[in-house]
Amino acid sequence: MGKIKTQIIKIPNQKIAGKIVLISDIHYYSKKDLNKLNKVLTMIKDINPNYICILGDTCDQARILDEDLLIDWLSKLAQVNKVIMVYGNHDLALYKEHVSYFNEKLFNKIRQIKNLYLLDNKIREDSDICFIGLKLDYAYYYETKEDEYEFVKHYNKVVKKLNSDKYNILLTHSPIALTQDGVIKKLNDYQKLDLILCGHMHGGLMPKCLRSVFKNNGLVSPNKHKLLIKNAYGSFKIGNINFIVSDGVTKLSHVSKMSFFDRLFSPEIVLIELEK
Repeated sequence: MGKIKTQIIKIPNQKIAGKIVLISDIHYYSKKDLNKLNKVLTMIKDINPNYICILGDTCDQARILDEDLLIDWLSKLAQVNKVIMVYGNHDLALYKEHVSYFNEKLFNKIRQIKNLYLLDNKIREDSDICFIGLKLDYAYYYETKEDEYEFVKHYNKVVKKLNSDKYNILLTHSPIALTQDGVIKKLNDYQKLDLILCGHMHGGLMPKCLRSVFKNNGLVSPNKHKLLIKNAYGSFKIGNINFIVSDGVTKLSHVSKMSFFDRLFSPEIVLIELEK
């Protein structure tokens, strides 16, 4: 495992000040993952953010080993401050069988964690901030291959109207549909979105030494398996909306059958500093 890196992104705005930590793609499989996760937990405690966002693929697949250890780790994370969490494609699939599967028992336990909010196509509002959490299903990822039309249709069912006085953050696992030309403008109240947080891309598996050359481009994209995919990591804008795509805690997981090579990449924590 490479040294855990913290990416700091400052976002000026007129609505809110505070710190949000973003982590994604934990890909927990068994107790062997706890060494890395405990280091992540320690670093987040030191940051002491106002919110912690988990952007999906918390599990490496719908059935994992040592479930109670993951529950315990999430509980400790929620003791730091409020955790806002959404689902990813790995949370909803059995990879060996190549089928959709939802581990209701596990996610019911996660929902019961105090101070943790698992947003299943729901909106959570606090005094000056609003989190919109989308859950795209197995068919979206593996049958439609993240079709832009399907994303817009799903989003517009969940979001009808947003409050422009609040700082509105959309949490959705994958940025692939959202970053296609013109998609943003098809979303209900898109002009009131302030920030979009995503994971899923695993940094495009772009080595650190090449990032200055390729900017935000990745070498390969999940699901569509395109080469040199745009907007695979980092921060960027589409129109007036800020995007942040996390590299993730894990790049190559157990089910990828290439987990040995994950040690070549650094786990990432993103610290978002909102500044009035």
